[in-house]
Amino acid sequence: MQPITTNHRNLFISVKFHNYETDDFNTGKTYNYWINTDRNIKKGDYLILKDDDASWDTLKVVRVEYAEEVQPGKEYPKALTKALIGTADCDAYFGRRERKRKAKEIMQQIEKTFAEAEKMMLYTKLAESNEQMRSLLDQYNELVKDD
Repeated sequence: MQPITTNHRNLFISVKFHNYETDDFNTGKTYNYWINTDRNIKKGDYLILKDDDASWDTLKVVRVEYAEEVQPGKEYPKALTKALIGTADCDAYFGRRERKRKAKEIMQQIEKTFAEAEKMMLYTKLAESNEQMRSLLDQYNELVKDD
């Protein structure tokens, strides 16, 4: 019978927790943990962690900010031990979220630009029949022509 071999390593990782209120990883502070795993963990990976002593409803999704195999004799910042349940492929989800956020931002710019253009069209139309408006609009255009 062959002996069972594993490539488990002790890793020191710094992570940020998923914030359910903002649906983001960029809020809050960074936490340090020790994990034992045979997986290659790197910055940007999404992990599912669990406190060893906690119940199953305390699973947390985290994004790795830093990962390093523990080096004997090296000092590491204070860290807790967590159980690695697995990795998560969140790229598609967060990609969709980022596209929606960007689309909303662009639509706000479109609406702002449209409102400004609509006002300028009204001013120009009014200037066709109102001498005072034409004079004011000409003065305005002269002042902003180099901007």
